[in-house]
Amino acid sequence: MKKRWVGNNWRLALLMLVLVLAGLAALQFVDSAGVLETLQWQRVGIMSGAWWRVISGHVVHLNTTHAAMNVSAFILIMLLLGRASDAVGWVALWVGLSMAISVSLLVFDPYLNFYAGASGVLHGLVSFGALAQLSERRGEAVVLLIGLVLKLCWEHYYGAASGTVVLIGAPVIVNAHLYGAMAGVVPGAFVAWRRRRDARQIMR
Repeated sequence: MKKRWVGNNWRLALLMLVLVLAGLAALQFVDSAGVLETLQWQRVGIMSGAWWRVISGHVVHLNTTHAAMNVSAFILIMLLLGRASDAVGWVALWVGLSMAISVSLLVFDPYLNFYAGASGVLHGLVSFGALAQLSERRGEAVVLLIGLVLKLCWEHYYGAASGTVVLIGAPVIVNAHLYGAMAGVVPGAFVAWRRRRDARQIMR
């Protein structure tokens, strides 16, 4: 069982890396054909019927540094929380978080016209994974949840780190982090409840 979980999660990591790097390639080398403009989160485009932007906007990045930061963060999340789900579950969660964040940006941030990057989704993966493993690896999960809450509070009151803004060459949309983290809570809490219920049934 342990080997199956690890294998699935590393296959997922590879899949996500391919998607992220494909988006980066589109930005860096094929943007002359309008690929970035076609894939990035863009309010006018989405409202005009380009619904794929709801998901693809969380794959493309602003530059190489931006993509490398998110890829590194994703690998770290998989190492820490990969066992919270299988590969299919993580892919489904990525898609669901992308949709939830996109809709939230449309509704609650009416003045935001453009967005690109996976940071919002990554925050959702952390909240989901930590909650899902709360009953099995309580210490690690609690530390991650506290760290996530503190980071979100800091960003809410003080904004993103100035160094990050310089590296990606654009403002950090911290609300996307909040929306992603909040969207990950519901499925994470559900998985935690289901695992606790199953454990109690086994004990009986």
